[in-house]
Amino acid sequence: MTMTAMSRETIPAWDSRILASTVLAFTPSVVLWWLLQHPRLNVPDPVLPDTYLGHFVMVTVVSIVALSAAALVALAARRAGQYHALFLALGFMSMGGFFAIHGILSFSLYREMPGMADMAGYGGSAMGLSAYLSLFVPSILFALSVTTIPQRMEQRFRLGGRLVLGVALAILLYGMTAYFAPNLLDELPLSSPPFSDVLSFVTVSLFAFTAWRHSQLYQISQRSTLSALVVSALLLAQAQISMSVSPVWSLAWWEYHALMLAGVAIALIALALEIVRRLQLDTYLPTGVVDRALAGRLTSLAPERRIATLLFADMRDSTSLAETITPEQMVEILNQYLGAIARCVIAEGGTVDKFLGDGLMAVFVEYGDPAHGAIKAARAALAIRCEVAALNEWRASRSEATVRFGAGIHTGDVVLASVGLRERSDFTAIGDAVNTAARLTGVCKQFGVDIVLSSESVAYLRDAKLAPRSLGLASVQGKAEPLSVYTLDDH
Repeated sequence: MTMTAMSRETIPAWDSRILASTVLAFTPSVVLWWLLQHPRLNVPDPVLPDTYLGHFVMVTVVSIVALSAAALVALAARRAGQYHALFLALGFMSMGGFFAIHGILSFSLYREMPGMADMAGYGGSAMGLSAYLSLFVPSILFALSVTTIPQRMEQRFRLGGRLVLGVALAILLYGMTAYFAPNLLDELPLSSPPFSDVLSFVTVSLFAFTAWRHSQLYQISQRSTLSALVVSALLLAQAQISMSVSPVWSLAWWEYHALMLAGVAIALIALALEIVRRLQLDTYLPTGVVDRALAGRLTSLAPERRIATLLFADMRDSTSLAETITPEQMVEILNQYLGAIARCVIAEGGTVDKFLGDGLMAVFVEYGDPAHGAIKAARAALAIRCEVAALNEWRASRSEATVRFGAGIHTGDVVLASVGLRERSDFTAIGDAVNTAARLTGVCKQFGVDIVLSSESVAYLRDAKLAPRSLGLASVQGKAEPLSVYTLDDH
């Protein structure tokens, strides 16, 4: 949910927990200032074997934690359709990759050139450039994650796994260049003033922007994960400052490594916990309800009006089929069929509202998405077509009965509300849009097609590279006037 989706009255007063966390997160800056004011305590250590070995171990620990946890979070985020979390995971993946390269290069260089202990910074080396990139690249990805760009990219380009692979290949290519041809990177001025100062300023600014946006979102949702991300971004911003102003091998210089480790650990643990919980809830609840559940506010589920896309899908001629096979065989077919179409809905980010005998009702509602889930619902319907065809091919190879389906899709106003007893209730969508979508499944028979969409849904598909085809006007039960209906051709 975005800030624009909330009224000012719904934003609570500044939370004391995040205020305390922010104050605590700035403690390292006080320590850094104190160390810089006492140069006798901040003298660079002599470079002994144990010193550069300790540095290599420290960098390796940070890299392993970042890379392994980021990979898990990226996988979970992709499965749950959480592209904002995916960008966060990519940020930590790039941090781990570039920092690992930094560790390998520094281990090699310090072993051969102990005099580098006298350096005041990382200027003019592939090792130093890797250190700067280990924070600069993640700061860009983190800043993007708190904007609408990831959502737009997912809708237009369907990146997902390819994006993860692209980032991984870019880091690998950089690492090979840094190790086998470091002179190509040594000549780049990015790690030397004034370019390094600009790089540091941009990095700190992007981390500060990320922390600010996460704090705003926390005020809306009250999710503890967001407060952890605020602290993480602030720690990483201070790590960049400490790297930029501290002499190599000094206490202040070691501080930036510790800050990176703390920032990675806090954020990734919080993200992993939330995504695991979200994966368990997204199957059953709409996005807004999941956000409230994660914030611990399920008891305040007041009815909420939204524009949503509804998809109904049922099995054609199931009654006739049931007369020709045993009840056990019918149950087997229903489980195979309903399982296939439900997986298509979930894969596209929809919510299976309920199963309806031989069909289901699904809700696609995206907060802040102008398409209101119509694009994902259409893609889910096309995926259902493919899955049912594959299921029929498999059943036919076994000389078993095949099935057909019909799907109706409509976009309109609904009220998301909890219905039932106080002790046990269902969270569902209610409104005329729901009825219209359900009745469009019957229109499939009129035109001999398996998917029917209303003009309201088709209006959101213009830029989605789909192929809606007009069927003309159709009389729909409960509607005084005929509706313009469409179907989807394979693309």
